[in-house]
Amino acid sequence: MSAATYLGQLSDYLTTRMLSQHRADASADLVRDRQGVVRKAQISAIMATSQPMMIANILNIAALIALEHHVGSLSGWTLVWSAIVVAFAIYGLRSAHRFKKAPRRPTASTRAPGKVVISSALLALVWCYPLIVLLPHGELLEVAFLSALVAGMIAGGALALYPVPLAGLLYTSTLSCVAFVMIIFNGILPILPFGIVIAAFCFIVYFSVRRHTSMFLSELLGKMEAERQRDVVALLLDTFQGEGGQYIWRADKNLALKTDPEPLCQMLGLPAPKMTEPNLLTILDQAKATDHNPDFNMQVSHLQSPDNTLSGNSETTLKIHHDRVIRLASRPDPGESGPTAGYHGYIKDVTAETQAKAKIYQLATRDTMTGLLNYSTFNERARNALADLANTDQKALFVFIDADNLKPVNDNFGHAAGDVLIRTLASRFEAQFHLPSLIGRKGGDEFVALAFVPPDTDETAWGRDLVACINGRFHFGEAEIPLSCCIGISVADDVSASLRALEVEADRALYRAKSRGKGEVSVYDAAIGIEIHRDRLLANDIQDAMQKRHLTLEFQAIVDLKTDAIVGAEALARWDHPILGAINPEKVVAVAQAEGLGPAFLDYILQVAATNAKAWPGARFLSVNMNSADLQQTNLASRVANILCNTGFAPQRLWLEVTETGLLLDSDAVQANLRDLRAQGVRIAIDDFGTGYSSLGYLGRYPTDILKIDKSLIEDLDTDESSQIIVKAMRELAQTNGFQLVAEGVETQNITRELNAAGVEMGQGFAFYRPMTPARFSRLLHRRHAEADADQLLRTTLQSTG
Repeated sequence: MSAATYLGQLSDYLTTRMLSQHRADASADLVRDRQGVVRKAQISAIMATSQPMMIANILNIAALIALEHHVGSLSGWTLVWSAIVVAFAIYGLRSAHRFKKAPRRPTASTRAPGKVVISSALLALVWCYPLIVLLPHGELLEVAFLSALVAGMIAGGALALYPVPLAGLLYTSTLSCVAFVMIIFNGILPILPFGIVIAAFCFIVYFSVRRHTSMFLSELLGKMEAERQRDVVALLLDTFQGEGGQYIWRADKNLALKTDPEPLCQMLGLPAPKMTEPNLLTILDQAKATDHNPDFNMQVSHLQSPDNTLSGNSETTLKIHHDRVIRLASRPDPGESGPTAGYHGYIKDVTAETQAKAKIYQLATRDTMTGLLNYSTFNERARNALADLANTDQKALFVFIDADNLKPVNDNFGHAAGDVLIRTLASRFEAQFHLPSLIGRKGGDEFVALAFVPPDTDETAWGRDLVACINGRFHFGEAEIPLSCCIGISVADDVSASLRALEVEADRALYRAKSRGKGEVSVYDAAIGIEIHRDRLLANDIQDAMQKRHLTLEFQAIVDLKTDAIVGAEALARWDHPILGAINPEKVVAVAQAEGLGPAFLDYILQVAATNAKAWPGARFLSVNMNSADLQQTNLASRVANILCNTGFAPQRLWLEVTETGLLLDSDAVQANLRDLRAQGVRIAIDDFGTGYSSLGYLGRYPTDILKIDKSLIEDLDTDESSQIIVKAMRELAQTNGFQLVAEGVETQNITRELNAAGVEMGQGFAFYRPMTPARFSRLLHRRHAEADADQLLRTTLQSTG
């Protein structure tokens, strides 16, 4: 590191130190951040006085030589010293001249003040010559002249060098110390008073240098702060105007703009104004602020009030054309006598800010998939709505809705189709509700709503209408997929209703609805709690019941309508629960499915039924019900084949019944299962044919063998001509496609005759046989088989004797 650089760093440290002692704020930090600018100002100030300072040096040399010549003490060494001082002064003059002519730069390096310090130290040392050489041997006149000369050089140097405190203090201290030492230690009585004068003078000069240095730095700092503020204001004004998204305006009391309106028009997307006196409200009106903000005139009317004061500051957000949003801020300017003389303010484009806030609000309150309220926001608003229920003449219904077939759709068509199902369900659900009703998504395919209805509303009928509007098919690519849901409803009649309690009750009602089947509606009542407790008990025990063989079967015969012979039987599950007693077969199936035991339940029923049916005489067939979810299992065909192999039951004797709605998901898994089962020899029967959907249009799609006509289509067959026409049409359809027909729920002989007349092959119902235990059914079959054998033997004997 060079001496100039080192001394420059010391100068910077002393400069910052002196400023921090003079001002206790953060101004010293500003000097440190902009030290190069400070150095430039210090050097410029010194160069501004260096020329007169150097000229004064030359004149002082001339005066000293003249005095020495007058008293006869002029020596060669004094002439040499004088030449050195003159050369130093000429160098200083040339340096100042070059500094003025050089290109202006905003900063100076660390070496610049270091050079000034070195120059000032050299100049002080040079001027020590007359103090060291001439003063001790000088006459009284010489001593007086030298004392005045040194005092002048100290004062002049201090005034010239104070912008660089290190240079000024070093110069002043050097001359002062040498002068004082030479006067005191020479011990010459006549010059001792001059020493006292010089010491006092140097003391005053020292503190004057410090004071002038601090004042110089404070003034410099003030200029720097002013420049920085000016730059910030200029930057802000440049940023705010037009392209920056903000316009600062000033107007008279009639809102005629005094500022250039063109940046405002550019910001608002308007052409340049053609009016001579553009008005703020006119420009905002052109931007459709009035059209998009009906209260706009009222919001800004105070701007035109002659009595407005400074307390009437205003800030309002306005929508304008092209879906943009601006913020209009205004403040009245008081006149000399008090009333408003005009206004000023700003207009800022806050479109991006508004959209960002709206997006954040939506993410915080809305479900991302459906756009409905999320669960937490729904709960918050629902609680507030229930609190206001006492102020209305309505009752509130808490609605819990759940899709019936999301999992099969996900399994067979992919999760993208499941997402479409959820969005479709949400849009249909939402379309049925209007404010102040609320609707939200709880999660998955579960939705909740709080609906406000008249107090005389029939909740069950209302729920059925809602289901009818929601259920139906939706499109995913080229596929048409059925959508159905179940609904649970709880009722709040007054403000005392708890939202949590309503949700629990609606959830229980939904559970009961789903246990009844698809597309069901249930309204919570006291009996539901008992039923749910019962179902929970069954759910806990069903797996144990299968393992311990407590689940049993009954068989209901299927007969040939022409011969009245038993051709087969349907297996029906029975459960005699140790606490709840006999359980409905449909309930047993529903509980098994709800607990995820569907595949195990089917395997259990099929194995027990096939083991019993294997011993039936005459190779009669066995019919086993299969849930629609079972048909979606990819390993269904292999499981059936394993059970038949293990029990030794012939596949050709097995019917698997599936409801028509179970076939509506026309997936690869369904088609593969039907195809593989029929390849084994198993026959497929469509149960409850003719209910739920327009069945006839689906028969050509599925590889099936038997149609079981639902009871609802034949119960009035003996009296209703339309039923007769439908059954005959089914018979023609069956003959065309190679199906066999089985009529379910046959209860009278009249209906039996009509079925025979219509050409239906088989029947099942109380008109023939009720369900019976395996042992009893086996005895029946053996007795009928023995009777048939006896009849055959009798016919054979009669023929042979005839």
